[in-house]
Parts: sequence; C-alpha cells; structure tokens
Amino acid sequence: MSENQEKVQRCMYIIEEIEDFVLHSTKIPIFNKLIIDEERLFLLLDSLRNSLPDEIQESINIVANRDSIINGAANKAKEILLEAGEKAKRIVENSEIIKQSKIEADLIRKEAFSEIETKKEDADIYADQVLEGLQNNVIKSLQIVQNGIQELSVSKKSK
Repeated sequence: MSENQEKVQRCMYIIEEIEDFVLHSTKIPIFNKLIIDEERLFLLLDSLRNSLPDEIQESINIVANRDSIINGAANKAKEILLEAGEKAKRIVENSEIIKQSKIEADLIRKEAFSEIETKKEDADIYADQVLEGLQNNVIKSLQIVQNGIQELSVSKKSK
C-alpha cells in the first residue's frame, strides 16, 4: 500500500472518529443541537489535516514556484543573449567570420528561446499532473465527507 493510500485510509478513519464523536455527543432535544467537546473536535480536525496527502502542499509549492522557474529561465536566456551579443562584437572584420558569428548568434538566440519554451512546457506539464492528482484526491475526500453527511442524515432520520 502506498504512502498516499495509507494517508487516505487514515483520513477515512479520522472522519469515522468524527462521525462517532458527533453521534455520541450529548443532545439538546428542544433545540435539536449537540454539546460537543471542542478540544477533542479540534484534535480530530488537526489529525485529519495532518493526514492529508502531501500532494496538496506540493501542488501549492509548484504553483508558487512556477513563476520563479519561468523567471529563472528568462533571466538565463537574457544572460545567454548578452553573451551572444558580446561575442558577436568581439569577432573581427573578416566577412566570413562575421557571417559565421551571425549564424552562431542566431543559433544561440534560438536555443535560448527554445530552452525557455521547453522549461515553461515542462513546468506546465508537471503542475498539471500534480494538480490533477490533487483534484482526484480532493474528489475522493469530498466523496468520503458526502457519504459521512449522508450517513448522519440517515441516522438522524431513523431516530
């Protein structure tokens, strides 16, 4: 069983604990309310929060770092372009050398832009994969919560 599956199972177990905690709390029939041990509820919620899969925090970090990665690639491209310009200026008078330097400068420029695009695409693909995994985990967690709510409703109706 993977670490994420264990965390999802742990989340399900904690949700069951919360359900059990709510079901066994003291009821105030007149107001249709419950008296709940606030400290225990917060402990259970903290435990649930700590058991969530790491992909949630990882996706937040990826989204936050995406701009940094793209800016880093753009800065690197600027450095490469500056170096290419300086190199082109240093090349001597000979027309064949000048032609060759222009070809090299264009190639370096194209490689720099290609590298930027590749890094952007890689960052987008990675972010998309992580966010897709996160979405699946959130959907599963939401289904678990909805099932719990439904069970509570059924339990309330049967009493």
